[in-house]
Amino acid sequence: MRKLDKRLDLGFDAKRIGKRIKEYAKKAGNEEELKIKVEALIQEIITKFFAKGEEPEVAYEHRTKISGRRE
Repeated sequence: MRKLDKRLDLGFDAKRIGKRIKEYAKKAGNEEELKIKVEALIQEIITKFFAKGEEPEVAYEHRTKISGRRE
């Protein structure tokens, strides 16, 4: 896992995340599509904390549990 410092810029803040979720809600055809898009956003944010090539197992488990998908 990456060592966090004060200069770590994830490129996300609460306002930007909120805007993206609102956009997804407007464009989503149904609830399942919205869940998938929000899960992808969560996955993207979580992976920012991991070094390149390192598998974020917790994020992966979280994503599959929510959607019920099997891979």
